[in-house]
Amino acid sequence: MLTSNAQVKKPAIDTKAKINKAINRASDTLTKRMAESDPLVDKTHYTDFKIYDFERDSTIIDTTLTILKDYKFNYLRKDDFELLPFHNQGQTSNQLAYSFDEKNLNPSIGAKAKHFNYYEIEDINYYKVPTPSTELMYRTGMEQGQVLDALLTMNTSPQFNFSFAYKGLRSLGRYRNSLSSQGNFRATFNYQSKNKHYDFRGHYTSQDLMNQENGGLTTTSLAQFLSGDANYNQRGRLDVNLLDAESMLRGKRYFIEQRYHLLRIKSDSLQKSQITLGQTYSYETKHFKFSQSGVSSLFGDALTTAIDDHAYHQQHNTSAFVTFKSPLLLGNIKIAANLHSFEYGFKNPVDSIFASLPKYIKDDKWAMQAEWNSSINKIHLKAVLNQQITGENTTKSLFASATYKKDSVNWAKGFINIYTKTPELNYQLYRSNYKEYNWYHNFSNQDVWNVGFELKSKKWLNANLNYSKIDHLLYFDSTNAAPLQATETVDYLKATIFKGFTFYKFGFENTLMYQKVSENNLISVPAYTSRNTLYYATHLFKGNPLYIQTGVTLKYFSKFYAPAYNPLLGEFTQQNNIEIGNYPTIDIFLNGQIQRTRIYFKIENVTSKISSPNYFSAPNYPSRDFSIRFGLVWNFFI
Repeated sequence: MLTSNAQVKKPAIDTKAKINKAINRASDTLTKRMAESDPLVDKTHYTDFKIYDFERDSTIIDTTLTILKDYKFNYLRKDDFELLPFHNQGQTSNQLAYSFDEKNLNPSIGAKAKHFNYYEIEDINYYKVPTPSTELMYRTGMEQGQVLDALLTMNTSPQFNFSFAYKGLRSLGRYRNSLSSQGNFRATFNYQSKNKHYDFRGHYTSQDLMNQENGGLTTTSLAQFLSGDANYNQRGRLDVNLLDAESMLRGKRYFIEQRYHLLRIKSDSLQKSQITLGQTYSYETKHFKFSQSGVSSLFGDALTTAIDDHAYHQQHNTSAFVTFKSPLLLGNIKIAANLHSFEYGFKNPVDSIFASLPKYIKDDKWAMQAEWNSSINKIHLKAVLNQQITGENTTKSLFASATYKKDSVNWAKGFINIYTKTPELNYQLYRSNYKEYNWYHNFSNQDVWNVGFELKSKKWLNANLNYSKIDHLLYFDSTNAAPLQATETVDYLKATIFKGFTFYKFGFENTLMYQKVSENNLISVPAYTSRNTLYYATHLFKGNPLYIQTGVTLKYFSKFYAPAYNPLLGEFTQQNNIEIGNYPTIDIFLNGQIQRTRIYFKIENVTSKISSPNYFSAPNYPSRDFSIRFGLVWNFFI
């Protein structure tokens, strides 16, 4: 009886297995057919979620948690090792180092201290993703407020992608009249035809960066701050120089680029010739305003009882280019003709006294560009030549580089960059309701000779060496609040090394920068700057659902005559009276990752609780006090 029952059950088991096998085969067939009709339905891999920068170099949407991600977890979303942020996020940052590797030779509106959170053309990314993708970044503000950066991107087909992103910031700050309220909207699109003969991309940005400007601490309040008196631990009790001042940088930009691959001739199985025609166009407007309901002796005598300075800059950039790619050229050659048209001026200027000053500067600049790229085994060569042929203050540049790339994490690069650049527009012309801030100058071009070497090695270290020689350096002077041009040649050397060590579950990341300047009164930087992070990293709980990193980061820079901040100009000015630096700043952090969510918890400037309050970002502007911050970055894919 038992044997008979076993014989009856056996076919039932076989039948069930056959049914499951048939269902799986049908499911696989259906999935395959759906993938053939729409590749977005097929199974995806993390390498399919791609980000393209302005140069069309691609990376992937990285959801891992690393110490480098911790360095970038700020409202700029960039590593701020070379920056010295002011006390409230959304405010400006002083510079601990400079870069003279200039690519854009056209003059800008200036107000450089207001541009740290401004997205230029080169800062916009484009995407290609198999499924709709979102990234949310949140971080608490100082006292009241927060920053939120949200991105949504999707492909409607394998050929077309679009994205929308908005970063909003509002932070009250602990000192009086230091509110930051800013917004950065970005929209992008990119398309490539199925036969890959035609592609275009473009973006639109709308940005408004508002800051209340307090002018720093008064002389009395500065002494009270340095005394460490507990009565002034509430920073709102300290008097500031300005209580009614506000600055605003606002900009909008339209950009589009299209290419058509006219001819493709396959010469062999590995190489092919190609001719590409292309065109780019951008239109951008910027406005920089400084306003006060009254006047302040901080900026000298005024022409009116209220201040309403308003500079504007409108520019059109049009380029047409052709690219030849052929084995006979050992790579590809790009030839372009560029037209840069701009108008820069002021609204509501006072004409009664300074009628001799022009209200605006207007010019059309034609330029030619030639670019050559070639790859020989693992060596990539690049050369770019720019020559302006019409317009005022003729500019030109030569850039050449050689890169040896062993793989994606090990490479070495040497380059040379020689250029002459037109002075920024606020150096040439400025008009204000304050008497001392009215000028019109015909400065010479700034000439720069820059050579550098970069090394990235996973086994050894990362290193960067730059040497710059600058003639006719332009700068703002703190004494007379006016732009000046140096007669001396300035030599500037910057060397940076980065090396990390790991042992068991411990890590030790180190960045060290050395700088030397021949004329410290023209470019002022600390001789030594370092950042050292000691941390412990591990997985927690069964199945490793939580990964954490906890540790401490110490940042130090030697004493130097830090540039002073001038909110009326939105610029930093050179001064030789007050030194800051020679103190450590210690942050304690605890970061965690759960799937694709990274959580950040940080205690900033612990040093302020155990040392004297001598931490500053600029003369009269204290840096950040002890504070506790929280935030997260969350990626999810539909």
